[in-house]
Amino acid sequence: MPSPEHNQVVDMLIAFGVKDKIDTPLSEQRIAYEAAGALYPLPEDVEIEPINVGEMNCEWIRPKSAEKSAALLYLHGGGYVIGSIATHRELVARIVSRSKIPALIIDYRLAPENPFPAALDDSIAAYKYLLSSGNSSDKIAIAGDSAGGGLTMATLLKARDSSISLPGCAVCLSPWVDLTMSGETMDLLVDRDPVVSKESLQMMADHYTRGHDPRDPYVSAIFGELTGLPPILIQVGTAEVLLDDARRLEKTLKAAGIDVTLTEYPELIHVFQAFAANSPEAGQATEEICEFLCRFL
Repeated sequence: MPSPEHNQVVDMLIAFGVKDKIDTPLSEQRIAYEAAGALYPLPEDVEIEPINVGEMNCEWIRPKSAEKSAALLYLHGGGYVIGSIATHRELVARIVSRSKIPALIIDYRLAPENPFPAALDDSIAAYKYLLSSGNSSDKIAIAGDSAGGGLTMATLLKARDSSISLPGCAVCLSPWVDLTMSGETMDLLVDRDPVVSKESLQMMADHYTRGHDPRDPYVSAIFGELTGLPPILIQVGTAEVLLDDARRLEKTLKAAGIDVTLTEYPELIHVFQAFAANSPEAGQATEEICEFLCRFL
């Protein structure tokens, strides 16, 4: 059973009507998301350094001491249409604080202003930046949540197909890897998921693909050929509509011979890891992420 603290988070999200804001202008959704991200203080043992990769705003989040000779590229969620460095800074800072691995989080371009492949082009540019800065590929990890988890998979596929050295490992939190929304839990768990719905995801998918085939593996990795990828950790809650995405991704990766770990957290919600300030389960998941990163980097 979820902790009382986690249930309080769920009640808050239901009261706020997060998944019912499909008709709210994206500009307002972006502002509200940033405001929510600002509610959580950062760990005191990290420091922030804004940088640019080309014209893209990025941010290094580094531990103040005992830094490991590795790097994490983090790709935020938000359905490819909302989200930013600011919305995910605390989550990434918590991973940095516990793992002692510095992280680069990026403001990749958002749809509908910049549809596919803009986000993928930006994530590849950021990964190339890390490589050109002297980081060995086997000492780099890529991670992301929700759409950022899907973008993590797309980045791995694009790098592999472009003969770019692959990172040492990857982490996908509640990954959205099927923009056709064909997973069974899209319908089965709609009443239990307080964050996203099939309708809201369809709106985001339409903005991102703009008529492009959603079965393109660079859009929906679940339809790709996934051989040759590095070890991957997947975390998902069993009370979210994207549960089936995570399960099918694990199955497809296993069939391709990839070292993959899927951890299902009973009764937890979409990207529950973001609520560590309120939820002990989120802290547990963060520990698993950090142990995984330190094992492979």
